[in-house]
Amino acid sequence: MSTPNSGSIIWDDRAKAYIQIILDAFPFYAILLDEEHHILLANKATSEALGLQADEIIGKYCPRLIHGMAGPFPGCPLEEAVTTKKSVIREYYDPHTEHWLESSIFHTSFHTADGHTVYYHATRDISEKKRNAIKIRQNYEEQAILLSLSRLALEKVPLKNLLDRALDLLLSIKWLELESKGCLFLVDPNTAELVMSASFGLGEYVRNECARVPFGRCLCGRAAKTQQSVFASHITAEHEIQYSGISPHGHYCVPMVFEGKTLGVLNTYTVDGHHNNKAEDDFLKLFANTMAGLIARKRTEDELEQSLENLRKASDGMILAMANIVEQRDPYTAGHQKRVARLACAIALEYGMSAERIEGMRMAGIIHDIGKISIPAEILSKPGRLTALEYSLVKTHSQIGFDILKDIDFPWPIARIVLQHHEKIDGSGYPQGLQGNDILLEARILAVADVVEAIASPRPYRPAIGLDKALEEIEGKSGLLYDAAVVGICLSLFREKEFKIDL
Repeated sequence: MSTPNSGSIIWDDRAKAYIQIILDAFPFYAILLDEEHHILLANKATSEALGLQADEIIGKYCPRLIHGMAGPFPGCPLEEAVTTKKSVIREYYDPHTEHWLESSIFHTSFHTADGHTVYYHATRDISEKKRNAIKIRQNYEEQAILLSLSRLALEKVPLKNLLDRALDLLLSIKWLELESKGCLFLVDPNTAELVMSASFGLGEYVRNECARVPFGRCLCGRAAKTQQSVFASHITAEHEIQYSGISPHGHYCVPMVFEGKTLGVLNTYTVDGHHNNKAEDDFLKLFANTMAGLIARKRTEDELEQSLENLRKASDGMILAMANIVEQRDPYTAGHQKRVARLACAIALEYGMSAERIEGMRMAGIIHDIGKISIPAEILSKPGRLTALEYSLVKTHSQIGFDILKDIDFPWPIARIVLQHHEKIDGSGYPQGLQGNDILLEARILAVADVVEAIASPRPYRPAIGLDKALEEIEGKSGLLYDAAVVGICLSLFREKEFKIDL
């Protein structure tokens, strides 16, 4: 092993000064060192971080000065760069500082007086980048689960089957620090007890002891009674159902509440000592709320299956549940779909559509943005203008909405209306670039209602522009982007019949 202070770079003072200026411009650690680990130059960020002057750093042995070690540590990136003759970029987590760092080693054309290659070594704190990446991955996984739930709700399967599959979906989420076991309770309306209706990974004794849990008893019973989530990191006296040999563990017990009524409780297990994690708690509540809507809809569907009118009511409940999923992901446009549906139905009525066809118009309007459940919440609620890439992702929601709805046997062309609601008369719309009467009348109506509501309402990146500007937009582009007859009816509704959007 070489001793500290050996080696010097072959350069003149002017070149050294220029390089020092460049290194000092970097806000992260940046040093030059030789292949024997001797530090040849260090920038101000390095000096400040180490609390040392330049003359206390230059010439020192890097493993000893930085890491307090007598030699290179296992996996040292400089050792790898020297051995492989290639640049090395590596990310690692520092448990002492709880930060993520990126360490980079690059060859330079400089050599020391004794012929050793000089390397540029930079270390950047990438903790924020890693946290954002983790958040985005979590968000995509949440979106996928909610999308799977919405699709599952559309299948004609028994409620027990829906609960089993929903629980499997939840326990498959990797970022949730949950044990691979849990259950779903439903409320027996006759006895006000929780009945275990789906389970995974639970032993026979637990399934028997917890088969029926009265409101107020144990953690799940308290969640059902109070309609509040209950978290426990350990088994305590409040965990009333205990038995000999019970393994230490914790719980998230989350009530499933629909329209003020407890329908059941989601019970998940954690390792003993697990801390209450807000991200986990928030998602479990969202999952439980979604499940409550799906359970309520499924029960309604089962009860009213023989009646067409009642089946339509159940379908309407499903549509509203799907719309609520979108609104939960995009709070800035909460109510947008319902307002668009109301305006579209008013236009359709003035157009002379039948009541049956207007009902289809209403349903299409309520869920016309269902495809946005696939768009990251960070994009939907972004306060600034979208990038071209982000906007291209948002534009996929029409096609995704169609893909979700296409196999549902509605008595109206709901999926095609959703697909076409951003098409324009001149063919400049998306996703198919349709023109004129190739666009469904319902989609042409929805396009006008959608743009009027969007301009009149506030958005994350701007305040409300106002109804007058919205009407000027459709009037100025009547016959170009928007159906002229539909525009005429819309203008008449607002200017002559005093129609209100109720923002």
